[in-house]
Amino acid sequence: MDFKTNQTLGYAFANVNSEVAARLFGAFEGFQDWPKKSPKVCNVCWSSRQGLESNILAYRNLAVMQLAVPEAWKPALFSQGSLVPFPVPTKTRGKSSAT
Repeated sequence: MDFKTNQTLGYAFANVNSEVAARLFGAFEGFQDWPKKSPKVCNVCWSSRQGLESNILAYRNLAVMQLAVPEAWKPALFSQGSLVPFPVPTKTRGKSSAT
């Protein structure tokens, strides 16, 4: 999330097997048929961080996970197409801004 413009950056991580990953690459690489007119073109690549647990560890303690931050700005976790609770932070933070 770009906190200054209130726009999403468009990142997603898919924790899937190699067969599904190949289908995702085929469907999304070069995609540009957005619901709202945009010059953006989707680019798909492998992440240097692999695995669900690795991604959760990387995101669960970011400043954006504070209670004062709107839910729409936080990482979301889905299982079989349904939103599931993101694991709570393991570290406490003092008051700070997410910007």
